[in-house]
Amino acid sequence: MIEKHPVTKQEYRFYPRDNSSDQKAIDEVFKKKIYFKPTIGFVLEPDDVWADLGGNVGAFSVLAGAVSRQVFAFEPEPRNFALLGRHTETLPNVIARRACVMPNSFEGDGIMLNVCESPNHYWMHTVYPTKRKSRQLPVEAVKFQDVLDLGVTAIKMDIEGAEIAILKEQPDLGRVEKMVFEWSFDKDPRIATLRYVLSYLKERFEVVSHMQLPMTDIWEFYPPATNVFCIRRK
Repeated sequence: MIEKHPVTKQEYRFYPRDNSSDQKAIDEVFKKKIYFKPTIGFVLEPDDVWADLGGNVGAFSVLAGAVSRQVFAFEPEPRNFALLGRHTETLPNVIARRACVMPNSFEGDGIMLNVCESPNHYWMHTVYPTKRKSRQLPVEAVKFQDVLDLGVTAIKMDIEGAEIAILKEQPDLGRVEKMVFEWSFDKDPRIATLRYVLSYLKERFEVVSHMQLPMTDIWEFYPPATNVFCIRRK
């Protein structure tokens, strides 16, 4: 399939697996433009150095790699990683690593990944317990600080619960000027946990944009996830 980049208008070829979540992942990035929020100034810029945490099949890496200076993509699942490499092969500024990213308190250099067996959920592999049919696979693990040490200035994070553990530790974000992450309520449904993280982020970024949170203790709504956009003015 061919997709036109929403900024450069250049065409890129993707190879989604039949009847899988790949198509939806690509559509979300290129057609729905879920990572564009120009109303608050969240856009891709030429000087950005992105970390794509949870690279999946590389849709966001292509999006950012076509515009920004460099992208470091992390994806632990082998088949997703192979497609990520295939989709970004024309973008030499995209550097991919087959590893998952863990909080700074994590000890060790490897972890077991629960690989989802359903084609409809190839983007839901996780190192945390899951109710979905899955098999376990040992994968390399790197600490979040190792990602920051690459000199990244922008982060996209969709790593099936690990972003919660990472942000709860309130890491020093160094040079990061913008960040977008998906918060998975099916990994932690407590509204107080997200409020705690948002409070930390609002001390670091001038803009922290998110959906209005309900006045309840537990998230019991659909969808079970939401994106949060953070910007620090230059």
